[in-house]
Amino acid sequence: MRLRVADDVPSKVSVIFGDVVHNLRSALDDLAWQLSLACGGEPNRSTAFPVFDEIPADLGAEIARRVPSASAEIVDTIRGLEPYRGGKGTKVWQIHQLNIIDKHRLLVKVGTCNVWINVRGLMPIQAF
Repeated sequence: MRLRVADDVPSKVSVIFGDVVHNLRSALDDLAWQLSLACGGEPNRSTAFPVFDEIPADLGAEIARRVPSASAEIVDTIRGLEPYRGGKGTKVWQIHQLNIIDKHRLLVKVGTCNVWINVRGLMPIQAF
């Protein structure tokens, strides 16, 4: 799908679109985490749904590295999805790329300031 826009896209729309893309990519990573747990593995910092720019030399090993303890059936299923540029999973690769691009385009300012917090009425925590 292509969309031609005559004016700049409002930043509000860009933020919403970026959030949608990020949530889609995060859902894939959550799937990889749960697959690892279901196979008796211990997810770690590199656990993520495997998406590649090009086919790795040993695709099965790369999938297994990113989804610790993945069964042969899971590795074969992900391999069959072809989650790389030019494969059947090109759309997954595009979501991955959009997520990377979005994180580096717009600074979203978030902040909070609490004067005090009451934790179940036990003791207020006051700011200094």
